[in-house]
Amino acid sequence: MKYIIFILILFFVPLFAEGEIKSIHALIYGKSTYPSELLNVKDGTKDKTILWLFYLIRTDKRIILVDTGFMDKKYINSFQISDFKSPTFLLRNAGIDSLQVTDVILTHSHFDHIGSAHHFPNAKIYINTKELEEFQNSDGFRQFEKIFEVRKFRNQIVKIDSNYYLSPEISIYFSGGHTVGSQFVHIKTGTREFVVTGDECYFAKECLEGVGLGPKAVYSISNNKKFIDRLSEIQKKNNRLEVLTLHDFELIRNSGIPKNGIIPIFEVEKKK
Repeated sequence: MKYIIFILILFFVPLFAEGEIKSIHALIYGKSTYPSELLNVKDGTKDKTILWLFYLIRTDKRIILVDTGFMDKKYINSFQISDFKSPTFLLRNAGIDSLQVTDVILTHSHFDHIGSAHHFPNAKIYINTKELEEFQNSDGFRQFEKIFEVRKFRNQIVKIDSNYYLSPEISIYFSGGHTVGSQFVHIKTGTREFVVTGDECYFAKECLEGVGLGPKAVYSISNNKKFIDRLSEIQKKNNRLEVLTLHDFELIRNSGIPKNGIIPIFEVEKKK
């Protein structure tokens, strides 16, 4: 039922503030190889090269991050991440100070998605309710406990039970495949549409070909399959829909990682 609602909203939510979104950029903080059995690939026998990235969305009124990356040297070393740049450094390259970030949408609570959330003290954090509960019961929550308490006191934690509409152009939807409270983001710019998948899929091409995650990479195989199948179906009906993941190497295959770590996805054309 949730996916039926998603389809209806995807096509019929009006753009009350068309053109509000000024730009979308991917901020790449590193690359590495990663086990295929944890990815959405047809050939699960060889490690694949992935990127580590998050997204910056600028609107007329907001500076929004979809996930935050991380800076913990323990993970940088253990995952052998090369070309590492800190998320805050990348934002400065984009002309953004950490204090300017107004909203952080967390697709889920794994370290590479939530790890830098504490660097944006003025931002509201949007996280699925079950995902937050799971995170609070994990060892990884200890370093964030005081920060989340402060955010809660300031009413800066937005807990999402299923779906949430940040603006007429930006919506957050439950998927629940990769983790118990995984969510994805749908973005309308007026001329183009995007879905930021979280880690429901790592590679966009395979995602649209119906290739889901393997059993070692999911909380719910059925929810992941529903997400993959629905996304593929919607894309066939709506050629404007573009799939953005948080790890897809195809984003830079023909160009390499820029020195500033920033890849433009969408920018409003400036009037002459």
